[in-house]
Amino acid sequence: MGKLNMANYGVGTLSHLMGELLMYKTGAKAVSVAYNGAAAMGVALGQGDGDFGFTVTNAVASFVQQGKVRVLAASRETRDPTSPDIPSMAESGITATTSRAGGGMAAPAGTPRDVILKLNAAINNSIHAPQVRGHFKNIGIGLVENISTPEVFTQTINSSVEEFSKVIRDANLVFD
Repeated sequence: MGKLNMANYGVGTLSHLMGELLMYKTGAKAVSVAYNGAAAMGVALGQGDGDFGFTVTNAVASFVQQGKVRVLAASRETRDPTSPDIPSMAESGITATTSRAGGGMAAPAGTPRDVILKLNAAINNSIHAPQVRGHFKNIGIGLVENISTPEVFTQTINSSVEEFSKVIRDANLVFD
């Protein structure tokens, strides 16, 4: 009685780790409840089986439209351009809990640098096509204006690994 259930879409996923990061940074307490994927987590939140959780927008979109789930904040440093009415976590008063999650392309180690740079340029150019931007906006994904370099993307991944590793260690999280 009196305990919150933090829904997530799987042990060790970004959804789980973002919830743990929130609790770690704020001192809040909740029981972590893992569901089998984002869709199952969305259903759980829509049915009231979870009190809160971090998830992808499209997993809860229909429940938001039905008034069964309320989006409180986006785990970004700034507002998502696809949902400008939703405040960022920082705007909501909770700092140091923004997600660096995002899509990216990876290639096997040893891929020639010229190939990597060509792929990076092609992806960077494609995000400016109105059809591409419109598609991603329709599925609730905000695109950045400029894709980073392969080096910046690598640095972002390494930084996220360091941050979440610290939370896992300091909070004594155990993954079954």
